[in-house]
Amino acid sequence: MINNVVFRLDCGKIIGSGHLMRCLALARSLKKINYKCFFVAYDFTKEIIEKEINNEFQIFYLNSIKYKKNPDEFEKLIFNHKKNLYSSKEKDEFLNIILKKIRNVKIVIVDHYGLSYKWEKFIKKNFKNKLVVIDDFFNRKHFCDLLIDPTGQYIKNKFDQVNNILSGTKYAVINKSFHKQIVNKKKFIFVSFGSMDKMGMTLKTVNELLNIKFKLKIVVAISKFSKNYSKLLEYQRTGKIIICNEIIDINYFLNRSFCAIGAAGTSSFERIYLEIPSLVFKTALNQNNVLKTLSNLNSVQIGNSKNIKKSLIKFLNSYNKFKIDIIVDKFGAERIVPNLTNHKNEIEFEFFQNNIEHRDALFLMRNMSQHFSTSKITNHKIFYDEHNSWCNYIDKNNTDLIYIINYKNMSIGYLRYHFQKEKIIRKKFIEISIFIQDEYSNQNFGSYTLNFFNRLLSDQNILAEISKNNKSSLKFFEKNGFSLISKNKKIKLF
Repeated sequence: MINNVVFRLDCGKIIGSGHLMRCLALARSLKKINYKCFFVAYDFTKEIIEKEINNEFQIFYLNSIKYKKNPDEFEKLIFNHKKNLYSSKEKDEFLNIILKKIRNVKIVIVDHYGLSYKWEKFIKKNFKNKLVVIDDFFNRKHFCDLLIDPTGQYIKNKFDQVNNILSGTKYAVINKSFHKQIVNKKKFIFVSFGSMDKMGMTLKTVNELLNIKFKLKIVVAISKFSKNYSKLLEYQRTGKIIICNEIIDINYFLNRSFCAIGAAGTSSFERIYLEIPSLVFKTALNQNNVLKTLSNLNSVQIGNSKNIKKSLIKFLNSYNKFKIDIIVDKFGAERIVPNLTNHKNEIEFEFFQNNIEHRDALFLMRNMSQHFSTSKITNHKIFYDEHNSWCNYIDKNNTDLIYIINYKNMSIGYLRYHFQKEKIIRKKFIEISIFIQDEYSNQNFGSYTLNFFNRLLSDQNILAEISKNNKSSLKFFEKNGFSLISKNKKIKLF
């Protein structure tokens, strides 16, 4: 039976496309493990959402509510959970879509500032499976199974009904089309205030850059649907700027830019991942939590939208002295997805969160005698202080993806992917190791786990380093698709 996932979001001239883009990246990861994804949105989003999804996923549109004569005013209302008078009316229609039209929905994922606690509570009471909320807005109460906050600023509300929280920049979901490239010469300055840029900050910034006669070529990322697009297009025709709006082009120019200027939205995480010094401006209320996170970074400077020129001059005189922060990588979706899935054999996967419960579980398993014979990295008894320091190091530096393997609420093993701080080389392998406690071996838990993550990380090159004397590990990995000659699931003997 196919497991279905439904995303509830909207995008538009005011809302922008940030919610859509991170949900699309998450949907593509779920697709790898055979979950079928659907999107539900209002039909005023049709032109934008269909361009981005491009028939990859099916879309259902909410049609029952009569719009106001001014569609922009309607969009403003549904964007604000305090003013959204329509959420109480749409919830019945949405419930009908997931229960009667799509059916067999295992997970509902909501990424929408306009849907509140009452909406979540109604859906959760009438939908018995998993409700997931993505929220980086002000701290507000929620009613869901899992809350994802990629800013790390979430503070639990005493009225919250939330079973699990994933909070931090580790859970920032980056579009896989963004990747680091080897570039010998950088010659651009990149400007992006979101695809719609409702405040017109792109044009204001470009005008200031042109006035101060900045020597680098200006590249602008903006949608043709934005209000100042025609004026910017005129600048492009006269050779003053370059406009791009396709992901492949944005990635190309970002990698070739000395620095970037833009909004303090979710695209900030993409610039951090690509290690580009940035000047950011607050352009919406919902960016407060992102701003708090960015203000603590060495590679980001916060600008003043009331004095763009002063902010630009200060930034352009100092950006080359910024230190790069390694707090975001491309594995946000891979950290989230295992926490969403349900398995018939009662196995559960949890991404390692460096809390006391996870640290202790990992400590006990790393000190089991059988671990010494199966792990190249740990072959002796570990003391708790040493283990604690190791956990803090990998948590801070993003050197590992570790998943706790649970069976009937007991930790029975873990899976570890290890990689160094990302360096750009032609062929990079992530080292894998897996541990299952003796009493749970020969029950297919190891193979089941490896098969699941082989699919989830199918776009990565994985390396299993195995002792030539460890015949059982060699046989296990060969049985699960690894070989000495494979290009992307390779065995290396030592």
